[in-house]
Amino acid sequence: MIRPLMIALVLATVCGCSKDGDRKNPEQPVIIDPGERDRGLRACKTYVERACRCAKERPALAGDCNKAQSVAQSLQMMIDTVLSDQVDNNERRRLIKSVRGAVNTCFSEVAKMDPKVCPPK
Repeated sequence: MIRPLMIALVLATVCGCSKDGDRKNPEQPVIIDPGERDRGLRACKTYVERACRCAKERPALAGDCNKAQSVAQSLQMMIDTVLSDQVDNNERRRLIKSVRGAVNTCFSEVAKMDPKVCPPK
C-alpha cells in the first residue's frame, strides 16, 4: 500500500514541476534575457562587419555579405516582435527559439571564416 502511494507522490511531484516558471503563471509574459539579446546583436553585427569588409576586398564574397545582412535584419525583426505586445507567450517562445538559431548562425559563420582570407579587424 505504501509503495503505490510513494509512486503516486513521486509522479505528482515530477509532473507538477516545470522547467520554466511560465507554465505556473500563464499570464506572466515570456521574455528574452537582455544580456542574451545584446550578445546576439553584437555577434551578428560582427558577422556583418567582417563579411562585408571581406566582400569589399574580394567581390566574389559579396554573397556572404548579403547573407550576413539578411541574418542580422531577421534577428532584429524577431527581437522587435518578441519585445512587442502583439504576440502571445506561445508565439514568443517560438520566436525566442528562432532568435537563438539566428544568433547561432552568426557565431558559427564567423567561426568558419578563414582568418587568412577574411581576418578579424
